[in-house]
Amino acid sequence: MSSDSQSPRDDGASRQLAPALRAGETLLWSGRPDPRVRFTGSDALLIPFSLMWGGFAFFWESQVVRSNAPVLFRLWGIPFVLVGCYFIFGRFVYKSRRKIRTAYGLTKGRALISVGATSISDMPLATTPTSVSHSRDGEHVSIVFGQQGYSRAYAMNANSGMDVFSRGRGPSFAFYDVSNPHEVLSALDQARGSSAA
Repeated sequence: MSSDSQSPRDDGASRQLAPALRAGETLLWSGRPDPRVRFTGSDALLIPFSLMWGGFAFFWESQVVRSNAPVLFRLWGIPFVLVGCYFIFGRFVYKSRRKIRTAYGLTKGRALISVGATSISDMPLATTPTSVSHSRDGEHVSIVFGQQGYSRAYAMNANSGMDVFSRGRGPSFAFYDVSNPHEVLSALDQARGSSAA
């Protein structure tokens, strides 16, 4: 797909990525993460943990307020309550808003990610290892570029809304929750073949 063409599923992604294209470079594929995909495998642990954290924080704060404890004790619990709110529902809001602003693209040598109007990053494909994982229903795919050597903690937090706390400590370059896996994987094969030639 060229940079000035747009499929119905493209949803403006090609226009968002256009400023990152080099002279003569065109997009083989562009798209966005599916904002309807809310959960990842890590939520099997994160949801119970967030409910325990939030429940304890809310209980602590309510008991301190009821007991008319000193102001320091009342203030002490507030950050824990706020973190609990983020764990329980804030991370899903963050993740959904970020997905809506994110565009992915593949050219004949690079993978591109744009978040909003100002943040565009790229990764060369010729020497970059990739890891591909499919959703259980086979309707979505996630592709992590340059995945070697990152921590298990980052892998668990990636694409969960908790990755905001892991910035700079893992691979920040990945296509998450892309629908129509065949299209993006075909384009990736074509892009890697072109970059290796």
